[in-house]
Amino acid sequence: MSDTEDLVAEAAAEMDEIMAPVMPVSWVGHARTTINDADLSEKQRDFALRLSERHLEKNPDAPAEKVGSAAIKQARDKL
Repeated sequence: MSDTEDLVAEAAAEMDEIMAPVMPVSWVGHARTTINDADLSEKQRDFALRLSERHLEKNPDAPAEKVGSAAIKQARDKL
């Protein structure tokens, strides 16, 4: 990633952390926070983020933190 992309990603992660306490359990930011906190390579992280976002689009009431954890496992297994 470029320096600009790193800064944007860092700011987005900080925003997710700030908003998390007031958002519903189905909010995709919970999945992003879980994934960003995991020890993943950049490729695994990107895969897990895309996977969780797709799942939550199809299942908007799913608990996002749980979806994020499942995406982490799949990213580690596949990549």
